[in-house]
Amino acid sequence: MMTDAAQSTPYVGRSLRRREDIKFLTGNGRYVDDIKLPGMLCLAILRSPHAHALITGVDLSAARAAAGVRFALAGADLSGKIGNIKPNWVIPGTVVPHRPIMAVDRVRFVGECVALTVAETRDAAYDALERIEVTYEALPAVIDEEVATGDGAPKLHENVPNNITTYFKIGGGDYAAAARQADQTLCLRLVNNRLIPTCLETRAILAEPSVDGRLTIYLPSQVPHMHRRWIAETVGIPEHLLRVVAPDIGGGFGAKMHLYPEELLCAYLARELKCPVKWWESRSESHQATSHGRAHTELIEAAFRMTAESSE
Repeated sequence: MMTDAAQSTPYVGRSLRRREDIKFLTGNGRYVDDIKLPGMLCLAILRSPHAHALITGVDLSAARAAAGVRFALAGADLSGKIGNIKPNWVIPGTVVPHRPIMAVDRVRFVGECVALTVAETRDAAYDALERIEVTYEALPAVIDEEVATGDGAPKLHENVPNNITTYFKIGGGDYAAAARQADQTLCLRLVNNRLIPTCLETRAILAEPSVDGRLTIYLPSQVPHMHRRWIAETVGIPEHLLRVVAPDIGGGFGAKMHLYPEELLCAYLARELKCPVKWWESRSESHQATSHGRAHTELIEAAFRMTAESSE
């Protein structure tokens, strides 16, 4: 005879039959890039090949004259029209770097948006990117975070001294006094390597405007409600006029819960051009422009006693 507890939790310890697999195994999943809308245009983005450089010139004339191209813009063309990219979560006291949606006068990482094209097809948009002429003046770059915070390291953002955004202290007590009384002190340097969240589905965005001023954005988002707020605030769209739809998502690993320039660009361009605008990320773009993880270096010190003090 089953007990009351067993009757109330009949599935504990049992394998459950999955209900969602048939759709995907039969090829009937619906992802953002599967959605095609009438009059849809395609966005392509030219990215920086430099980790750190000044932008000394951008020539868009040949791209604007290319077949099928409706729009070609550089970072300076969007200055003041869209807000800066901001971190999702900010620790109190953090100095937030000024990061424009597209680089204007300087690039700060390989893959940063420098210019864009919007065309009638994806191929036409990418072909037009090759016609854009950008001249750079390369600057020193540092890829080691400890070196980046040292004296004389290249400074990435004017409002972030020594490339340090935050000093955060947690805990209590007198560690210095505890260390003096300790039998041993253990010091460790721990390195968590950088990783790339390589999803089966790369990022994609489709922004669809309507005649009444509303905007629908199809986005493989892990946090659609948060994306709605971020995009509304940054592009300047009243939140009640913005709808975010997250269809099937081919993996996330945390990378699809951040605000990216491409989401803001599609939203802005769709409203500006008054037609749907889609952006799709190639695998190489994903490795350059989708947020990576980890890359932590921890310097740890622990003071301890070998034996407990006598209670007498």
